[in-house]
Amino acid sequence: MNQWLLWSRFAAINLFGVAGLVLAWINGWIAVIVEADASCICTMICALFLVGMAATLAATRVRLDREGDVLPESLNAVYAPPRSARR
Repeated sequence: MNQWLLWSRFAAINLFGVAGLVLAWINGWIAVIVEADASCICTMICALFLVGMAATLAATRVRLDREGDVLPESLNAVYAPPRSARR
């Protein structure tokens, strides 16, 4: 398995989100939403999203792509790809 597969998926999904945000910014939709929001809930949701994104990027201790390393050797042999498929 490619060790960068998880990060590639993460980047691809967030790239589409950023592209949508840029499109909304260019069309002026974000300014309309912020001006119409009297309770500032949209600003707080945006701030919470940014904090969550920063926490996700900073969480280097959790590595889902290395999950198989903690399996016992017998299970690791069962789930390991054939040697011909390894790169």
